[in-house]
Amino acid sequence: MCDQMAKILYALFSVSAFAMAVHREALRTLVKEMLLRLLDESTSASEEGAQLVKTLNHLVMKILDNTNRNDSFNVLLVLLQQSSAELVDVSAEEAASSPRVKFTDLVMKCLWKVSKIIGDSIKQGKLFQDDLLQDIHGKRLE
Repeated sequence: MCDQMAKILYALFSVSAFAMAVHREALRTLVKEMLLRLLDESTSASEEGAQLVKTLNHLVMKILDNTNRNDSFNVLLVLLQQSSAELVDVSAEEAASSPRVKFTDLVMKCLWKVSKIIGDSIKQGKLFQDDLLQDIHGKRLE
């Protein structure tokens, strides 16, 4: 069932008009939940686990690629800010297996992926650098 839901979301976020209409708060909740599903051990433990993880990976990238680019960056920066703040009390011994560390790593991977297209996004008018810089400096993070 989860695989079917992911495929429906993939189809919805393939429609630019729909993806661009998603509000930042809803996008943040959706991306966070998708990333948590990717880290959930029961996701990969099921019979179709490997395929589901692959589908969820593609879905997350489709969501980040087709929604408002500034909102995508904002969401990832907020998630990074929140998750890294929770790492203060994680010891070195538990860091390797900590779900909080894994979540932060996954958020960073998403940021690296979308960062690769910053230049093209600005040139195409899909990303506004002033807003991005304000997000990076924490002025627009919600």
